[in-house]
Amino acid sequence: MCSNSDIDSAAARTLISQQQVDLMFCLGGHDLEMVEIARFLNDFSPNTVVHDHDLPWGARASNYQNQIEAALDKGLIPVLVELENDLALDEVSADGLLDQRGIILIDHHNERAGKDAHTSLEQVIDLVNISRDKLPARRRRWLELVSANDRGHTHAMKMLNPPASLDEMLTIRTADRRAQRVTDYEEQQAVEAAKDAETISNGSLTIVRLPHSRTSPVVDFFEESLGGPGYRNLLIECPESLHVFGTGHVIKMLLHHFPRDRYPHSWSGGNLPDHGFWGSTSGIEKYSTFFKNVRDMVENAAHDEQERPTGAT
Repeated sequence: MCSNSDIDSAAARTLISQQQVDLMFCLGGHDLEMVEIARFLNDFSPNTVVHDHDLPWGARASNYQNQIEAALDKGLIPVLVELENDLALDEVSADGLLDQRGIILIDHHNERAGKDAHTSLEQVIDLVNISRDKLPARRRRWLELVSANDRGHTHAMKMLNPPASLDEMLTIRTADRRAQRVTDYEEQQAVEAAKDAETISNGSLTIVRLPHSRTSPVVDFFEESLGGPGYRNLLIECPESLHVFGTGHVIKMLLHHFPRDRYPHSWSGGNLPDHGFWGSTSGIEKYSTFFKNVRDMVENAAHDEQERPTGAT
């Protein structure tokens, strides 16, 4: 199995010469990428202030409001990593990175997602001005795999040069679920739910009803690249949210029918426009109605995709 072994401390000291001591990082919901961001900053920019409240997905900027205000008072630049902007921060730069008060917003979801977009980990590495070429080969490969996984799961990992091996992909996926704190019991429930999946629209849509919100073991169960049965579009119904993993066409249709200005608790990302994901809580509708509307829309989009000429968008 590949390893994410700790970097040798002498190599770390060599690479710190251009560190940014005026940055203060606030880290968002935990997954493997967020864990590696924290570890990277500790290894290569140890004088940088990092706040990590060990938050779940959906973490908000307001979770760090006191730290943000204190940093601004001290002349530090707050860097918010994958935190929902609930403090009315104004994204004023051309690339959406810098708030007018000097707050840097790092993310690669929603409007900033895509197969050519830099992941949050890559943005952090660039921000602290560490050359990837100078990293030890094993650490560099590990970070490449982590970034690709967060960008587009196995689809993106297989696009690396060289492509990720099965061993590498299994290692990364296991580490990601562990970082998300998926329990053994939740893994077992996910597998049982996946085995009871409903497949419709000539196999183009698979529906899973999950008793919790940990969708990653379901996706990994079906992923053909990991030895699973495969899927084209996967709709997972959780107790308080819906999640869709599928083709770029289906995700595009979801974003059109459920725009974020009407569904502010929705999210999207992935290896778009090829593959991606979309999710939401019910927002303005009753959950049962919302689920039916999403299911109907995904089913129609999947059917439409089958009928389209090859190469149509």
